[in-house]
Amino acid sequence: MISWHLKIGIIATFASLALGLSVSAQNLSSADTLKQARVLLQNNQSREALNLLKPLRDSFSGTADFDYVLALALVDSGEYSEAIFVFDRLLGNDPSFHGARLDLARAYLGMGELDEASRELDLLEDTSPPKKALVRINALRAAIDRQGRSLRFSRFLSVRTEAGYDSNVNSATIVNEFLFQVSIHKISTEMQVSVMF
Repeated sequence: MISWHLKIGIIATFASLALGLSVSAQNLSSADTLKQARVLLQNNQSREALNLLKPLRDSFSGTADFDYVLALALVDSGEYSEAIFVFDRLLGNDPSFHGARLDLARAYLGMGELDEASRELDLLEDTSPPKKALVRINALRAAIDRQGRSLRFSRFLSVRTEAGYDSNVNSATIVNEFLFQVSIHKISTEMQVSVMF
């Protein structure tokens, strides 16, 4: 007759084997999924790659391989703020991950955060990057310059009109604001119409 200690030991052994096989199958599944996501990204199918990776987020966020592929899918899908969060997590764990820093600059550029994008590129240039990386850095610098020039020279016309009735015209407001006011604001638009009686 088998003692109850032996029965518990046998049950525990089978349970740990089953759990080990389950974890192993899950890791194999995630490796296959990452491989599929990389192929989708190479084929400019970032949204499909993102949809493939989303179900694995809870289990694999914080893993460098998973986070990098996820962040690439996010930035290529235009989800820049979330991509920045994932890139920051990656760089917090490994500040020398230059590929992540380059793509972080790309995410900042997509958000219109030109100073942040430029700062990341400065950090990369300080590491004496290889020629291939310099080509990408220079392309991003050119994009930052183009976007910066378009913002510097943008002006929008703001027109504010008001009409009203006052029984005592002698108590008028400032003369140049009484009838009509036009002002030019940098990078903002405003249209306000007020009618007072």
